[in-house]
Amino acid sequence: MNTKKRLTLNVMLLTLISPLIGFLFLTPASMEGQNGYNAVYTGGTCCLSSAAFVDASVYSGDLCFKIYQALQGLPIGTAESVIDARGINPGGSNSCTNTPWWNGSALQTRGSYILLPAGTITISSTWIMPDHAKLVGQGLGHGVTNVGTTLLAPLGFSGTYMVQMGSSTTGYCISSACVDVSIEGLALNGSDNGNLGGILNANSQEMSFVNRVSLKNLPGTALQVGDGSSFAQNSGPYSNIWVQVGTSNTSPNTHCAQILKVQTRGIHGMTCVAPPSVTVQGGVLLDAHNNIVENVHFEGFQDGVLIGSQQAATSNTLININGSDAAGTNTNIQRVVHISAANVTDLSIQGVEAQATGTNTFDSIQDDETGVTLNSSQDADVGLYVLGQAGPTVGSYTRFSTSPRVQSWAVGTQPPPTLCSPNGALYTNAGPMGTTVQTTMYVCVQGQWKGI
Repeated sequence: MNTKKRLTLNVMLLTLISPLIGFLFLTPASMEGQNGYNAVYTGGTCCLSSAAFVDASVYSGDLCFKIYQALQGLPIGTAESVIDARGINPGGSNSCTNTPWWNGSALQTRGSYILLPAGTITISSTWIMPDHAKLVGQGLGHGVTNVGTTLLAPLGFSGTYMVQMGSSTTGYCISSACVDVSIEGLALNGSDNGNLGGILNANSQEMSFVNRVSLKNLPGTALQVGDGSSFAQNSGPYSNIWVQVGTSNTSPNTHCAQILKVQTRGIHGMTCVAPPSVTVQGGVLLDAHNNIVENVHFEGFQDGVLIGSQQAATSNTLININGSDAAGTNTNIQRVVHISAANVTDLSIQGVEAQATGTNTFDSIQDDETGVTLNSSQDADVGLYVLGQAGPTVGSYTRFSTSPRVQSWAVGTQPPPTLCSPNGALYTNAGPMGTTVQTTMYVCVQGQWKGI
């Protein structure tokens, strides 16, 4: 090859590789995306920072302080951002000196979705969530491949509850109550600390909820909604919740949940299990008006749903409530539904099952208001039990039940048969009158229907 041809070839190679050499050796421009913000293209030009999704792992300090700094760095007025902490020692152990919103001296209240990492997060004090704060874990954990997210309260934990939704303390809520506060996809482990509770919502209202949460080893109330004020009004639903009482629990104040003096969107799906070695009274305490509790299963609690034991409870609905003696291994259960005296009116119960094994017996419904008890030996399944309002005289009331052992009011288009049970039951004949049928109302007296 002659000199001229070699020179031409070298020039061509240099032309081709020069841009590559420049790309490799030039220092890239600094971007905010390298400090936690995502980098995004705009108008085909690279690159601008985006606060919509912030990686908290690039900050310094423990897990909570990393999240705090990510929140602090958000531009004022930014809409709710996603703070991604999933990359902070995922699947391992993390700890927090303070909380994601409090650094020990200053409060950070910018609304956000906080994605917590899988693994165990040891917290030293109550996590108080401000307005528009949302905690999202990596699930409850199942097997080796998914460890889930667990908040752990060690011995010496400071606080009455592990997590608090909103607060009456100035700065946490824009007005008297917070909104849009939620917890989902994680577990809380209270380590059987004193009377420690799990989640308290006494200050968060609309769009505030709890979903897919496990609460275990909590000697206090696992889920407390309302504290006597109305600042948790219209919160919920509280759904897909598992409560496991610890084997070393000794507190007499252990409950799966309580709704106190506040109307909510109800409890929808809860399993409450207490071991045979401990005695606990009330699974769900319903001490409020206009609530619904449905699809709840109990094992080991003396009372599954206890209504009106603390405060008056009116216009509530229970649906599909099941109590079990765990195949005969846990006989602590005494009543699936317990209605307290003098405090309960306009209660509708649809579907109660007392799942007793062998010779074990316990009550499906005990109604202290009217003095009626339905036992698992004869009324293991009750389709409908409705308690109305008190009558005009002392001791009078209105009630209807599908159990043949309870005085009820039935309606038909023919006269009733001769025999009846129990005494005091009523029957209305809505059919035509005739020579042999001269009354529309009947009462059961000593086993026979008598016209009124």
